[in-house]
Amino acid sequence: MIYSLNCDMLEIINLIAEKVSINPNMKKIALVIGINDYKHFDNLENSRNDANDMHKFLEKNEFEVTPLFDLNKHELENAINEYKQKIDNQTISVFYFSGHGFQLEQYNFLVSKDSEINTLEDIPYNSTNISSLFSDISDDVDFTHIVILDACRKTLFSTGLGKVTAGMGMDTPRKGTIIAYAAAPGKASIERKKERNGVFTKNLLKNIAIPNVNIEQALKNTRTELLSDTNNKQISWEESSLHDEFCFIVEDVAILEFQEIIEQFLGTADNPLLQKVLPFLQPKYFHELSLEHLHLALSLNIIAFEDEQEEKIQATIDPDYFQYDLLLERLTLFQTRIVNEDICENIFDNTILEQIEIINGTNYGYNEVLSAEDAFPHFMISQIKYNGSEGLLACFSSFIEGLHYIKPMIFLKNDTLQTICFKAMIGNRAIDFLKKFVELRKPFEKDTPNLMNVVEDVEINTPEELWKFFNGDDTEDNN
Repeated sequence: MIYSLNCDMLEIINLIAEKVSINPNMKKIALVIGINDYKHFDNLENSRNDANDMHKFLEKNEFEVTPLFDLNKHELENAINEYKQKIDNQTISVFYFSGHGFQLEQYNFLVSKDSEINTLEDIPYNSTNISSLFSDISDDVDFTHIVILDACRKTLFSTGLGKVTAGMGMDTPRKGTIIAYAAAPGKASIERKKERNGVFTKNLLKNIAIPNVNIEQALKNTRTELLSDTNNKQISWEESSLHDEFCFIVEDVAILEFQEIIEQFLGTADNPLLQKVLPFLQPKYFHELSLEHLHLALSLNIIAFEDEQEEKIQATIDPDYFQYDLLLERLTLFQTRIVNEDICENIFDNTILEQIEIINGTNYGYNEVLSAEDAFPHFMISQIKYNGSEGLLACFSSFIEGLHYIKPMIFLKNDTLQTICFKAMIGNRAIDFLKKFVELRKPFEKDTPNLMNVVEDVEINTPEELWKFFNGDDTEDNN
């Protein structure tokens, strides 16, 4: 069962990597615009907040973002032209607009700060046609273009401009483009003055932040939540010609799965099952997980394995395979990563051991100071209480060039996982730490029966008496 689980996870990881991974050389750009203040239309409450929050999200996810606010028509169209000039092959581009907008026949228009529209003839001259986003870009340019229009907020006209509607219609997007509208064609979107964001952007930001969900699915999820949020009064809409899948956030399945392990570690007193943590011993994950998470993953594997050996839970793996074929090989890989990547400078002061209380009377791993000649990579782990929080003190112990080598870490269960990383100790400092840690753990070591102590008070004179001692009073003839 364990091996099929591992293979399934690898298959899932490879599938996701093929479908949603983004070439690291792809350029990611975004133009984000929010307009609250209008000279000739109702002012808005949330557009700047919407644009600010979208800006922060995109920037966090490695987009080169240009955020602009309260633009007049000239500034808006200049910004669009500069944005388009950055688009070339292997570009992912995002255009986000929050403000007033409307539809005239099949065309959509953005209303800038100074737009003044009294007649139909004013529209092409005093507002900005969305189609300009797609003009002057060659059809040969292969890029992914995401257009998000959170407009409009209210009915703009109470006059007789019969062909003008309060919402936005649908443009036919060029290849590789998706256009997302806050509301269905011809419908207005809702703004709540007591909320930070418009209802569309609020729900959109939540859904595009979910790892490994492609943009089209994120928009569908947004629509479902938007309908619920507005009691079916607002339905979002999109038009798409995308031919590649795109996710704003791509995470390896290993990282997502390990986050579930962390949540289990934080939320229950029970130790994780071996079949849950064993997949993280696969070599691939040694490059996906951070050193801190890898340290915890190895510790949890050892805890789960020893729980099985003590028959606290049902055994699921051959002990020799786990200890010698799997664990020692992985610990050697772990030591290589520590030596090459560890930049932690936090010094472990041995007085910390005086502040640590071992709880549950539980130690894991060996509890002795080996000579450098006998040392091998292993973990010493104790369940502890430190600074008022429960958790683990997990120490990776090994040797380098004949010297003891120790990498201690503390993992505490607070609202989130608190990791206290310490610089590796070598030589005499490592030995000094080991001696104090072994002494701290000694009262909680499991007693190993000594057969000779039992025999000392027993008088055995014949082979028959020896047989009785080991086999009870069974008098059956045994040859």
